[in-house]
Amino acid sequence: LRREARSGQRVSCSEGEDCAGGLIQLEAEVPASCKIYGCGGYRKERECQCNTHCVGLNDCCSDFVEVCVVPHAKESSSAGVEVTYMVLAEFWACAAVVAAAALMVSIALCRSMYNEMMSTKTHAPDAVIPEIGDGPLEDLLNITWFTMYFKVPALEEKYDEWAVPRKVFTAAQTLAFTSVLLCAGFTFRLYQILSTRCLVIGRTVIVINVMCLITSLFMSGVGLKKPTEQTYWPTLIFNLLYLPATNLPPMAPSCWALKTSCAAAENEWVSQAYRHVDCSLSGQTSMQMMMTWLILQPWLFPRLEFMHVLWVWIIAVVLGWTLVYDYWTGEAVYDQWEIS
Repeated sequence: LRREARSGQRVSCSEGEDCAGGLIQLEAEVPASCKIYGCGGYRKERECQCNTHCVGLNDCCSDFVEVCVVPHAKESSSAGVEVTYMVLAEFWACAAVVAAAALMVSIALCRSMYNEMMSTKTHAPDAVIPEIGDGPLEDLLNITWFTMYFKVPALEEKYDEWAVPRKVFTAAQTLAFTSVLLCAGFTFRLYQILSTRCLVIGRTVIVINVMCLITSLFMSGVGLKKPTEQTYWPTLIFNLLYLPATNLPPMAPSCWALKTSCAAAENEWVSQAYRHVDCSLSGQTSMQMMMTWLILQPWLFPRLEFMHVLWVWIIAVVLGWTLVYDYWTGEAVYDQWEIS
């Protein structure tokens, strides 16, 4: 047993051999390490531990990551493969194709819905514009599920001239506020990453994020100064694509980097991300961001009938990018290691 322990092998007893007392004595003689203790389990008399809870309790052995995390991470379905520049290039090329297809489908749907809305109106003489108080409101409005507009085209145009700029202004305000929150979130994330040694973020990634945030703020400012649909829709589309991108490499750490490098991270934010497998679009941080974004949509769409386009975004961008990313990297958020 002493020979096995000193040679770095895991100490074990053969079947039928009573050596529990000898193991305790040997563990006290040899340096504390996961190579000797083995991975998993808890013994309070040990100087350090080699289980998944030791990260939060800050009592892991010095070789915990090397012995218990890295070998497992290479086999884990959640860690996937190392996200190299080649993998990222292939993924983002596919993601760009998916986003372009989603954009074309969205434009076609919006155009179709707008033309249908205009064609179903009663074409009364435009010279006669009834007053709102002349009769029951139901006689003036065409009310359907999710849409409501005036039957008389001239009255609808008059309402649009008054209401749409105000709705666009409100939507631009909401987007500007969202952009400020994204700036604060990126600053916090960058500080946490730079304060720990287990994760690395390149200067190019920082510059790209800063440029995207400045672009979002600038486009929102243009929408506030000139509240028109022509200036607003490009801003909304940009944010619809940028928001999920911030939760994917290289904008955010990959599951591989998190699992293989940050098991013993001292930073609490990084440690929690490791314990909860908080990475990729399926992670809890990304899901909370997506749900908050969906709640804001009634304030972000000047025309509510166009909110059906969100289904294209959910299916093609959020779900589509998730599937494409999982295909290229092999990452999946939960497996038996995290559940147990």
